[in-house]
Amino acid sequence: MGRRTWPLRSTKRGKYRVLRKQNPKMTMSKFGEELIKSMQQAATHVGGCRVSGMRVTTVKVPDVKAIRKALHMSQHRFTASYRIPLPTLKNWEQGRRAPDAPAAAYLLAIKRKPKEIMEAVAS
Repeated sequence: MGRRTWPLRSTKRGKYRVLRKQNPKMTMSKFGEELIKSMQQAATHVGGCRVSGMRVTTVKVPDVKAIRKALHMSQHRFTASYRIPLPTLKNWEQGRRAPDAPAAAYLLAIKRKPKEIMEAVAS
């Protein structure tokens, strides 16, 4: 039997509801209903409306260029000192890419203790 998809229809205030065909043979599990409800909440959130009970987590990305400038280093010197590939640094600074979680932690450590990190990487 083929996979069945449920179309969504937009309603007022950015909410979405599921259009289901009335088929007495087909029933949906509790998991399926919860999944559809959570997708509706996600679509509502993306539409700009508040959803009660939804947690929103924002991840603060370090400003790589500001860290490097505060240390008065060129891109070449910064990458050589902290062993970060130059293309990676350029992508971060120009906004084409964002540092992942370990890289962000590394940059935060560089910001807080630049000399100690440089010494640790140099050995």
